[in-house]
Amino acid sequence: MLDYRIHTFLSLCETRSYTKTAQILHISQPSVTQHIKALERYYNCRLFQHEGRNLELTEEGKYLYQKEINILTNEKEIETHIEQMRKGTHLRIGMTPSVCESFVPKNIAVYVQQHPSTHFQFVIEDMKQLREYLANGTLDVVFSEDFFLNASIFERHIYHQEQLILVSDPDTAANLYGKPVTSILKETLLIPPENSGLREIIMHWLNARSIALNDFHKVIEVNSMTMVREMLAQKVGVSILFESTVQQDVQSRRLQRLHMDDFFLWGKFQFVYLKESLSKEIYLRFLHEFQNIAMEQGHTPAVPTSFPVR
Repeated sequence: MLDYRIHTFLSLCETRSYTKTAQILHISQPSVTQHIKALERYYNCRLFQHEGRNLELTEEGKYLYQKEINILTNEKEIETHIEQMRKGTHLRIGMTPSVCESFVPKNIAVYVQQHPSTHFQFVIEDMKQLREYLANGTLDVVFSEDFFLNASIFERHIYHQEQLILVSDPDTAANLYGKPVTSILKETLLIPPENSGLREIIMHWLNARSIALNDFHKVIEVNSMTMVREMLAQKVGVSILFESTVQQDVQSRRLQRLHMDDFFLWGKFQFVYLKESLSKEIYLRFLHEFQNIAMEQGHTPAVPTSFPVR
């Protein structure tokens, strides 16, 4: 079990506030200060420093945080493993909303059927929340779009790359056919909220073309792919989505791809877990079986080695 002062340290790392940490842990603010000072004496270094009004971790503090997070997660893994020895295997899987609308859930459903003795938990959240759940041991693995992660804490495997497309209702698509991509600036853009992997991909593409969100006629943040597709069908605006997300809508002509010569974009899907996890072999075996199921189901995870250059 971790020293109670380490729990105070980890909480302060998250809140960057002595007051909030005291409230969360139900202790006094002086107690928080005492706990941190005791750790600094023990390790003979400063763990925090003020930069202006902001409380920041020192390099030693960052190192301690990473190591203690791993220790905390491993403790939870040990507890979970002991419980599994009594009750059976338990796998906690997180997904972002975009991944939840891809081929991934269907293939995981097959995996669930093939492993009737395994207990599953599924969580759909943005990448920031999923990252926190991984770090604190609430989740085991995460399926998400490519998203910046601390390589010293997390291990990731790119298992799929897919084209993103501009999509709208058929009438809007007809009006914009063959026009330069800047023509979409006159439209309403439907975009995921911050801390979304899909949002990060879109923003990177816009930034590379010196396009800001306020250059659009209007921007609406939507956290649900189902709602985005419905709003597009009702002629609300345009969006940039993974092709598989709207494949059925495009085939039924409910939605339509915008054909613009100067738009070309790929996005990656990643499988993530804690780098120093005691259950790494279990997670890799799960990923291997998932990929085999994907091939059997005709959703072969493709990782192109090169892409057409435009």
